Formats: sequence, structure tokens, C-alpha cells
Amino acid sequence: MRIYQYLNYNEYVKAQKDGFEKKNSNQWAIEENIKFLSEYLFWKLLPKRGICHGTRSGLEQRWFMKYLKECYVIGTEIGTIHDILTVQ
Repeated sequence: MRIYQYLNYNEYVKAQKDGFEKKNSNQWAIEENIKFLSEYLFWKLLPKRGICHGTRSGLEQRWFMKYLKECYVIGTEIGTIHDILTVQ
């Protein structure tokens, strides 16, 4: 793994947005894992709201809401947003 130190915040944001465009179609989480985590969270915490960081297309947050029926989940994404539940 290569560690990179950005010169400033604007350089960081540009790198994140460029990376977003290259990886936008990649999906790292699988629904089965989100379901498992949701069941655990429901059993331990009974959450009513949540946040999913780096959500890209918003798929993971929709899975969380699917399995945590009463939980409202917003997402954050530094790149282009494609979902009304995601904040840039």
C-alpha cells in the first residue's frame, strides 16, 4: 500500500472525485454482509437512523434500510452523487 500526503484539501477532493469516476461502477460490499450486519445492529441497538460513508451509488444504504425496516440511512459521497439520500 502506498501512502500519499496531499498538499491541501482541494487536492484531496480532486483526487477523490477522479477516483470516484474511475470506480463508480465497482461494488465492494455484498448484500449478504449488509444483511448480517443489519441483523446484528438491530439485535444490539435498535437503530432509528444511520449514516453510510463513501456510498457512491447509494446501494449499501438502501440495503441497510431494507433489513433495518424502521431505520432511515443517509449516505455521504465526495464524488458525484446519484441518489437523493446521499449528501455531497
